[in-house]
Amino acid sequence: MIKIILFFCFACALIALGAVVVEEKGYVLISVANWTWETSLFGFVLMLVALYIAFVIIKLIIRSVFNVRKNWREWRTDRKHSRSLKTLQGAIEALLNNQWQKAEQLSLKHAKHSPIASSHYLIAAEAARQQNHNDDSSVYLLRAQQTGSETDKQFALCKSLMQEGKAEQAIEKCEVLLTAEPKHSENLLLLARLYHQTGQFEKQRELLSRVKRYTDISQAEFNQLTLAAFAPLFKAASEQKDLKSLQLYYKAMHKLIEPIPQSTQLYLLALHNAGFEKEVESNLIKLFEQNISDSNLALLHQLELNQPLKLTAWIEKQIKRQPDNAQLKVLLAITACKNNDLQLAQQAMESALQQSEQTANPQNYGILADIYQQQNNTTKAIACYQKALALTSQKA
Repeated sequence: MIKIILFFCFACALIALGAVVVEEKGYVLISVANWTWETSLFGFVLMLVALYIAFVIIKLIIRSVFNVRKNWREWRTDRKHSRSLKTLQGAIEALLNNQWQKAEQLSLKHAKHSPIASSHYLIAAEAARQQNHNDDSSVYLLRAQQTGSETDKQFALCKSLMQEGKAEQAIEKCEVLLTAEPKHSENLLLLARLYHQTGQFEKQRELLSRVKRYTDISQAEFNQLTLAAFAPLFKAASEQKDLKSLQLYYKAMHKLIEPIPQSTQLYLLALHNAGFEKEVESNLIKLFEQNISDSNLALLHQLELNQPLKLTAWIEKQIKRQPDNAQLKVLLAITACKNNDLQLAQQAMESALQQSEQTANPQNYGILADIYQQQNNTTKAIACYQKALALTSQKA
């Protein structure tokens, strides 16, 4: 309708322009039902424009009248949203300040009016969990996922079951979800933790590669899960004195994680318990060829080796090549203790401590104290223990 009126006005304007060009005033005559109306062409155009403006104004007034209720409802909704978001901000601040009860109360206060209600319930769930209110936390988690996808709802149910202590039921639900969503990162991580918690290490091992690939698990936690998953294998192979299996497990473990002192210790202890002393010494030599670090020295100290002569011979050879290497002397002292050569152990450790400040640490003073104690030299042993404590307190 508006387009027709505009077109008519445009046509009238052209006629008016034509009248000006030919120097004719022009007029409009309208006769309807015995009513006759006559005006100039310019007046008619102005009248049409005025009528159109009046029509637009009346239309806006009518629309505003009919939209009063809608506008009022929108205003109230916006006000509720603003109020809920303010309380959400307060809940977040309370959560960061470890005010668990306050965070829970604020997050729930206007949650039903919030445009992001799930965030309110998630904060309430965390606050309830911190207060050990696991049942309430489970309920909040379920509410948070009410508007989510079916996958989110299933995962929320898994978390609720875990928090309620129903690990087996949680595992069952997680495995169903894993079948439907094999790359769901949160479900993968939760399932790996549940397997670890319930001691299902075989299933945990099968899951580790996907956990590493698809989740944002920290390296420290992933190392812990991997070590726990492989520990039963090393134990069983050690009891069966199966050297080949131990070597295969060691390689498989390090396909998942980088070699760390804990993984090396797990492998060497399994070899030692199985009676493969030569393999233990060979691996230690390879380890020390790469790096004689404090962690590797601590590992050697923890191993209850019985007269590691091969390792001792290798260390003495290295000392002849590198007489200024204090770490080699520490290594010799530890190995001499395992050979029951306490005099050599004492001399090597004393020389190492005097030679380098790097080796003068609490760990080495503790080893020297143990050597003195085995020699029944209580006075020097106490002095070394005190020195180790003093160095420890300085670092702290």
